[in-house]
Amino acid sequence: MKRADEELCKTQFDTFLRGFFAPSEMSWMEVAQQDEPPDYYLLLGSARFAVEVTTLLEKVLVGNGLPLPHAVISKILQDFVENVETTARAEGCLHGDYLVAFPTPIDNFADVRGEIQGRLLDYIRSTGSLERSPLEIVFEGIVPQQTPQQCRIQKVGNKLDRVVSGGPVWAKWEGDATVDLCGLLNQSLDTKVDKLRDITAPRILLLLDEYMFADQEMYEKCIPRISSLGSFHTVFVVQGNERGFVFYSQRSDWSRQCSL
Repeated sequence: MKRADEELCKTQFDTFLRGFFAPSEMSWMEVAQQDEPPDYYLLLGSARFAVEVTTLLEKVLVGNGLPLPHAVISKILQDFVENVETTARAEGCLHGDYLVAFPTPIDNFADVRGEIQGRLLDYIRSTGSLERSPLEIVFEGIVPQQTPQQCRIQKVGNKLDRVVSGGPVWAKWEGDATVDLCGLLNQSLDTKVDKLRDITAPRILLLLDEYMFADQEMYEKCIPRISSLGSFHTVFVVQGNERGFVFYSQRSDWSRQCSL
């Protein structure tokens, strides 16, 4: 059974292909995990393609620890804040609207989460009767040559009994984002070229975009900088659940087409 991200990419590409082929002309064959690569074989008429799925993401250095994907960091912190809300609600001390913010990820978060949670709950308990209260930094960690790592909380209203999470927020200048995107694409495609080196069928790469900073125009700017594009028949990018586009294809009628 394939992973959810693999099935998402397959579905998006299948939707795209239906603009060129009748359903009777298309046939997917799932490859068992022990027989990979590729992830799938695809028949389009009489032509057989090897289809590989990969994810494009950037990892963030958290203090002195290992780099982690943006989505993983955000999920860890979001789950933590939801647990704080659940605990405060169970205690009966959640009265009002609270914002918990992490401007940057916190190094070795597992080691300090208990301390941070205790301080957040103390703030919630002490401000329950107030309509609003000033922002308080409940944790601050210093990592050399990096922005201080903080956890902040503020009571911002008294209408809903909830605790919501804010941050970390990542942003890049367009030029920096494009340079980083091209580097990630080169690395990802080179890795797949090596992985598929024994596959003789024309290769299609389905790329799930979790980079967060790129649009189709940025991808197109990278085309001249990707040395291994010619090793693939087609590279198709999936952005979210409803959009995909052809980044590169040896079929000119597929280029600049989208699945919507």
